[in-house]
Amino acid sequence: MMFAFLKEDCPLFSRALVAPWRLCFLAAGLVLLCVGSHVTPSDDWDYPISFIMGVSAYVFAPWTVRALVYRRWKWLVVAFLFMWVSIDGVYSLYWWSRGFDALQIFRGANAIYCLPLYFALGFVMNVEVRRGETAASTVGLVRSYFAWIQKHALHVVITGFLMFVFVWGILLATGIRKYGRLCDYPNKDALLAAEPDEVKKVVDFRQDGTNYTAVVLSWIGFLPSGPAVFIYNEEGIRVDHCSDSGDNDSFLRRWRCASW
Repeated sequence: MMFAFLKEDCPLFSRALVAPWRLCFLAAGLVLLCVGSHVTPSDDWDYPISFIMGVSAYVFAPWTVRALVYRRWKWLVVAFLFMWVSIDGVYSLYWWSRGFDALQIFRGANAIYCLPLYFALGFVMNVEVRRGETAASTVGLVRSYFAWIQKHALHVVITGFLMFVFVWGILLATGIRKYGRLCDYPNKDALLAAEPDEVKKVVDFRQDGTNYTAVVLSWIGFLPSGPAVFIYNEEGIRVDHCSDSGDNDSFLRRWRCASW
């Protein structure tokens, strides 16, 4: 008996995908995801998304890893597409269809948590146990498996990391462009008239004897912990702004009387 890796030409949908041990592994993984959503509840983690993302990764992750292991560079775009669908695509579509207001704030964190799990699943699901002419010892099996990992894992990890950096760069650049566009409006009225879909709340408050207006916008930054907030004086001129008020303690201390 020895460890082997599924062949390069193994299709996306093959008999290996419905091998009994792989289906048992899938079932156990789905149970763990559902238990996790119950034990450590989160606003973006429920039973349906556990099944949707779990099954999607089960189907696409092995093919993605094979494409990287065998250096099938012409299929790299397809591998990236499969990875995005499993990690972010189905996640965003599901929560968008549910009308989840905080999708933007959870989306980046979900990608960071799921990416290593996706590649780990891909490696495990590609392992194939074959019977040889002579039975190898358990130590020999373990050594052969880790030798294979040492030989192939490095460039897979590097490529996966570069793919993640690419996604992170797109999200970061998108947030920067959006924030710059919102900052270009000269006053409060111009912002409210031009970007009504981005405005979540308008709060009037008084601090140190002066009236202000806080315009609470949608989440902008990558992995933000709070919404973007623009502060305007009585004349409608912006006097302060923050793209991620949840992490900016100085901004919160400065506007201590505001509640948004």
